[in-house]
Amino acid sequence: MVGIYRKATGPAPLIEAIDIAASGGRLDVSRFPPGSSPPDIMRIHAYFKKGRGATAARLAGAIASGRAVNHETLASAAHVGYDTAAKLVDYLGPLIKARREHSQDLKMTPEVVYRWCGEHAPYILSWCRRNGYSDIATRITATPADDRERDAPAG
Repeated sequence: MVGIYRKATGPAPLIEAIDIAASGGRLDVSRFPPGSSPPDIMRIHAYFKKGRGATAARLAGAIASGRAVNHETLASAAHVGYDTAAKLVDYLGPLIKARREHSQDLKMTPEVVYRWCGEHAPYILSWCRRNGYSDIATRITATPADDRERDAPAG
């Protein structure tokens, strides 16, 4: 591997990288960093594939899709029991800590997990779609009808 192309940068850098590679050139490491995250960082897909990872993936997918805002809606959206949803930190906290994406000095809370799922939403939703959890992997967005309802005068 000679470099990483980040999809979020759009198609132009991809075309440029292909042109550079096809002509035998080297990719600029400031724009196309080599390799991936350090080998000692827990991979999300590896965590989701083992032990309680399937449940962790469903919980993360429900949050990333925008379907969950509390334990009750999380349980419904992820198709798990309320008690399981209430243990959200137990399911996803170890992954977040293993990836060193939350200070070890701070308490792991549901809010931290919700923030983390939001930050990783594109990957989590993609992983869910590729691994049989497409029922929760569609992001919820507001519709014009929702906006009209919200903005309508009461009465």
